[in-house]
Amino acid sequence: MTTAKIIGRVERGEGLDLVIENLIETRPYILEKGFIAIDGMSLTIGEVSDEGFALHIIPETLRITTIGDKGVGDSVNIEIDSRTQAVVETVMRNMEDKL
Repeated sequence: MTTAKIIGRVERGEGLDLVIENLIETRPYILEKGFIAIDGMSLTIGEVSDEGFALHIIPETLRITTIGDKGVGDSVNIEIDSRTQAVVETVMRNMEDKL
C-alpha cells in the first residue's frame, strides 16, 4: 500500500518498541489494538498519535524476521488490514451521506 519511516526505536529487555510515522493517507486506518502488516508481518498496533504509532515486537518475532535490523530513518512497507479498511471506509461513506 505504502511505505513509512521508523521514527523511534527502543530496546525493552528481549523485545523491541518501534514507532512508525503516521502518514496522512493511512491515518484513518491506524487504530490502537488494530492490525497492520509491516514488511509482510501481521502486527498489533500500540499507542497512536498524529506523528506515529507504536509496535511492540516480541522476542520470537525478532528471532524469525529481520525487523530487528531496522533503525530510525529506515523505511518499512505498510499494508492496512482489509477488514479495518472496509469498516473505516463504510463508516466514512455513511457519515458523508448524512451531511
